[in-house]
Amino acid sequence: MQSFVTGYTSTDHKMASHISTSEDAYDIRKPRIVSYNLHGINNGRSFLVDLCNDSDVSIVAVQEHWLTDDNSYQLNNIHPEVTGYGISAMTKKLSTAIYRGRPFGGVGFLWRKSLADQIAVDSCSDDSRCLIIKLKLLSSSQTTQTINGA
Repeated sequence: MQSFVTGYTSTDHKMASHISTSEDAYDIRKPRIVSYNLHGINNGRSFLVDLCNDSDVSIVAVQEHWLTDDNSYQLNNIHPEVTGYGISAMTKKLSTAIYRGRPFGGVGFLWRKSLADQIAVDSCSDDSRCLIIKLKLLSSSQTTQTINGA
């Protein structure tokens, strides 16, 4: 059974153990994917670490990380067993003028390092509001699953 849990925000204080919807042991043929709106990397970091600590969670799609391209490396420093990739929605704005106000936007994915050989960043939208990765599932049919983050 494949699980997809969505709708977590940084104001949720749910325990990571409530994320899994299946009692099956972790199986990379059955990835568990969670979507999480961070409301800024600093606001959402604590629960993001909880998600990464849950060995049942394979991939976390994040939105609103508020990171610029220059500091998007922070997605790789969340957890030692997880790697990440993100894009900034602020790139165009920062390249045209000095920016004032709070940061905005940004999408990305974090995935278990054990899945690195099965995941490829596919593309992103021109406005950097959508990122697509491809996950090659380990099964007899060798299917490829495309995951959109928005």
